[in-house]
Amino acid sequence: MPTSAPFQPTITLAGLTAIFNAQSTGVEFALSHIAFGTGQYTPDGSETALQVEKVRVPIAGGGRISSTQIQVYAVAMAALGHPFFVGEVGFFGDDGATLLAVYSSTATPSLFLSDTVSTSVSYALGLAALPANSVTVTIDPSASAALLLIGNHVAAADPHPQYVEKVNGVAFYDPTLTFNLNAEIIGDDGLCYQSIQANNIGHAPSSSPTWWVPLYNYGDTPVTGLTNANVTLTSTQAARAHITLSGTLTAALNIVFPSWVKDWTVVNNTTGAFALTCKTAAGTGVVIPQNGSPTKIRGDGTNITQLPENVAAASSSQHPAQLNQVAAVRGAFANLKLSATGSGATVNISADQLVLRDANNVPYLLNGVALTPSTGGAVGANSLDAGAWAFSTWYAAHVIYNPTTQTTAALFSLSATAPTLPIGYTAWARVGWIRTLSATNFWALAFTQKGRTFRYQTVGGYPVMLASGSATSYTALAVGAFVPTTAAKIRVYVFSNSNPAANWVGIVSPDAINPEVNISGNGSFNWVTSSDLLLAGTNIYYTCSGTSPALGIGCVGWEDNL
Repeated sequence: MPTSAPFQPTITLAGLTAIFNAQSTGVEFALSHIAFGTGQYTPDGSETALQVEKVRVPIAGGGRISSTQIQVYAVAMAALGHPFFVGEVGFFGDDGATLLAVYSSTATPSLFLSDTVSTSVSYALGLAALPANSVTVTIDPSASAALLLIGNHVAAADPHPQYVEKVNGVAFYDPTLTFNLNAEIIGDDGLCYQSIQANNIGHAPSSSPTWWVPLYNYGDTPVTGLTNANVTLTSTQAARAHITLSGTLTAALNIVFPSWVKDWTVVNNTTGAFALTCKTAAGTGVVIPQNGSPTKIRGDGTNITQLPENVAAASSSQHPAQLNQVAAVRGAFANLKLSATGSGATVNISADQLVLRDANNVPYLLNGVALTPSTGGAVGANSLDAGAWAFSTWYAAHVIYNPTTQTTAALFSLSATAPTLPIGYTAWARVGWIRTLSATNFWALAFTQKGRTFRYQTVGGYPVMLASGSATSYTALAVGAFVPTTAAKIRVYVFSNSNPAANWVGIVSPDAINPEVNISGNGSFNWVTSSDLLLAGTNIYYTCSGTSPALGIGCVGWEDNL
């Protein structure tokens, strides 16, 4: 291996004497050998030999650079079993005894002579202290040939043509070479790739996506002129992580990606009201919104998917928000319906959309809810949440959700706010109420609920709260048997239940202060009216006056309070 060791040697007194003696006879002093030793000291010019000489080798090449400077080359190797760090270097004349110059230092040595590998060294000796042109170099022919070969090898641009060409540690693609698994190269298109198979030969990275995957690739790939034909991306196009699509669509089309494990950001700048799907050849893919905004997609090696991403809680209107920061009310719905026939213990629950939340207030949006739970069964999903069924009791009807299994069920509970959830179910929303009646029929009457409005179905058979006779002041009438505790309104059905002898007046009020329903007659029978009353508590109030009236008040239905 070549080594350059610049230093300033010390000319010895013995060397000066030899040079002057040679000049007196008209000849030049000739250098022929370089010696290496382990001594470490500060030369003073009195040296005639190295302190601890280990190796002496002939000069293999060199010559005079100027009248006061010569360059010498040599190849040296330590004796087998005795490698060493060089602490001193001596330059000897062709007589084998005269030490012309010596170098040594007490600093940590930097030159190491191996006992198994030859080391080539090069020294430029400054001889300004000597007469001009007073020193020449004697070269060993055999050593010079070896040094010439080493020098040529080191200087060659491609000393090993059988190996792949590299630049800064990265190999260039060569179709004649075999690349190993995970080899990283600059491809035939100038982009960076990694081999994903062993024995990879003759597969150009720009057109072989099953052999090479992209690395480190900068910039955007524009795919223009899209109309109605599917486009399969080349490896070069798909290698970049940002893809921009443009054109005027006249039909739905697919952009087909390689089956790589890779993330892309796709911008759909196309016009025309047609879907554009990014997919693999065999996958289902992701439809990219046609709004010019970036869409992140991921290749999983089989398909193209779009995964939800975790984001920090928003603290500004410009930040993406976590779902639990979005104002989705628990129980918000689209087209919510409940019903029961009154002839059995089955309830029908459906909704196009329904918002549930868990205990941490994280929302879940369910689509296409359709449930038919039964009452009277064992505790668990689609039945009672805890305890045992009781008669003449209101039960809140909840829709519950298990996010792990993505299972939706119904649950009946005494609690209007937080039912006892079965294992695995974490989210819930109250959608309505039922009231049990007896062991043979769990329904007081058949009902239909749309949205938050509940109506008893049987015409003429309302659960009637009957009051008769005259009342000179408001009289309380409990409504808990006919509406649940969360009801905001009750729809009352008011009629005369007898044939009054003369004029009479009936009034119904939610709070014994403000009359909201008035009915009156002049002796005729069966005057009827109905109206919604805002509920202020668990009672409504009525008065009736006149001659022998009998006032009837029934419950038609109610409206739930969110």
